[in-house]
Parts: sequence; structure tokens; C-alpha cells
Amino acid sequence: MIPERQRLDLRRAPLLGLQVAADPLGVHWYALLQLHHLIGDHESLWIIVSEVMAHLEGRAHELPEPVPYRIHVTQVLARTRSQEAEVFFRSKLGKIDERQRRSGCWTSHGDGGVRRGPSGTRIATGPNELARKLDV
Repeated sequence: MIPERQRLDLRRAPLLGLQVAADPLGVHWYALLQLHHLIGDHESLWIIVSEVMAHLEGRAHELPEPVPYRIHVTQVLARTRSQEAEVFFRSKLGKIDERQRRSGCWTSHGDGGVRRGPSGTRIATGPNELARKLDV
């Protein structure tokens, strides 16, 4: 292997490389896959190796159709944002059960308790009750 060929130039595509070499004393072949961390992680490396193995084993027809990278990024971001939103709202509203929600006995404090004012009257804690109280 030539050391000058081992570097990946970040200014030019592709940011991955493949070198193949035959074993001079046998029938084996070896492959060196270089993948820059800017474009690859554990999951992408696993996909690349799985697809190469499918080709070598004659199963290329089983692989999914290639997707343009921009579409892949869009799908991943949408999935991530959706998961983040679910985690956020579950952390804020996870303790509210259906019975509390229907009765209006829930608060943004997440404890499901009823708040009472200084005179002992119940403070509007549900959105509908608050809207009625404010005549909105």
C-alpha cells in the first residue's frame, strides 16, 4: 500500500475508498475500506458491509432500491424529530391519565393535582375550564 493513497481529501468526493489486493501465496482476496467519520458511523458501515456481502453471495437482487442521499437525510431527521417530540411530551404529560384529563384535574406541573386558591376554591387547571372562566 502506498502511504500517499491512504489519506482522504476532505475537499473532494468521495470520502470513502476501497482497495483490493490478492493474497500472493493463496487464493484469498482482501479489501481495505476507508470511510471518513464525517460520512459514516457504525450503522452506515454495517449497511455497506452487508450490501457488499449480498453482492458477493449473489443476492444483489434482494437489496432495496438505492435512495438519493438527500431523501435518506430527510427521513432520518423526520424520524429523529418525531422521537424527540414524543420524549419531550411524555416527560411533561406522562403522569396524566385519561380520568384526570377528562375531569379537568390536571396541571402543567405534571403531578395531576388540583390547585386551590386562597379561599379554598378550585383554580381552573384544565384548558377548557380556563377558557370558560376567561370567557374565551
